[in-house]
Amino acid sequence: MGLRMSRHNIKRIVAMYYGGRCMRYIATVIGCSRVTVHNVLVRQKVPLRQCSQNRRRDDPSPEEIERIAAEIRSTWGILEEQERRGVAPFDFPVFNSRLRLS
Repeated sequence: MGLRMSRHNIKRIVAMYYGGRCMRYIATVIGCSRVTVHNVLVRQKVPLRQCSQNRRRDDPSPEEIERIAAEIRSTWGILEEQERRGVAPFDFPVFNSRLRLS
């Protein structure tokens, strides 16, 4: 017979699942198997999502991916401009502020 899950961890599992986290992620955080997470959710009568709705919450949305790509393109443009001007890459204040180095 396995170890019993604490009430605190049961509440954490339910809260993370309702928050949109996938079972695999929850299992990693709690330190148990995905099957254990599934069994806890079933015992707690939590309605399980269908596979098609199971996009992991920790994955960025398409809008977030586009925002990140735009920031990378912007930063790359700054680096190219620095190279043209002969400035060392980390001497540029905007670049430093984005990396929180200054």
